[in-house]
Amino acid sequence: MDKTVRKVLATPFAKDLIKTRQGRGGGQWKYVEGAQYINRLNDAFEGDWSFELVSHQIGQDSIVVHGRIRAGGVVKEAFGGSEITRRKNGDLLSIIDDLKSAATDALKKAASLLGLGLALYVDRLEVIDEEALTTPPEPRDDRHETPKESQLSAIHSLASKLGISPDKLAATSIKDYGSPPPRLSVADAQDLVDRLAKAVVKKEKEEEAA
Repeated sequence: MDKTVRKVLATPFAKDLIKTRQGRGGGQWKYVEGAQYINRLNDAFEGDWSFELVSHQIGQDSIVVHGRIRAGGVVKEAFGGSEITRRKNGDLLSIIDDLKSAATDALKKAASLLGLGLALYVDRLEVIDEEALTTPPEPRDDRHETPKESQLSAIHSLASKLGISPDKLAATSIKDYGSPPPRLSVADAQDLVDRLAKAVVKKEKEEEAA
């Protein structure tokens, strides 16, 4: 991407576009509606960009989707998520709307890897070093291959069982390995799978003993 495009993407959103909502763990989360991300991407790339859903997983209480943006000769991938909304009697309210919300979340996170709205995600993920989100780690020997789809699926399935949100999972992955799950090496992805699996086993044993 050239400097002009990077500048358009990196320009902070106007304050009147930034909204807040209640976070799961308390406090307020800043966010900008998905339409504003689309408008900015259109401005930066003159409409020459695309977003696709690579895969999705519907759990008991949440949905996780894997999205991919192609723009300016660059490809960025990210996971997004949404809670499943239910009626008071427990019936599903609108799984389609929940999928749309998860897809929008994935679009925003993938766009943040291009530099768009990055400050909002730095605040939410408690990441100080923006380069950790925008620059791939240096390849190490033969460990630079991207993770397998089965590994990514396992990571998010296990994280869901542990009650770990997509945001928290991404933050943990960046903190421990220097990259979010889609950009881990095969070896690091497997290490994360193993760690999460052990945590699930431990949680299940504790629940059985309770």
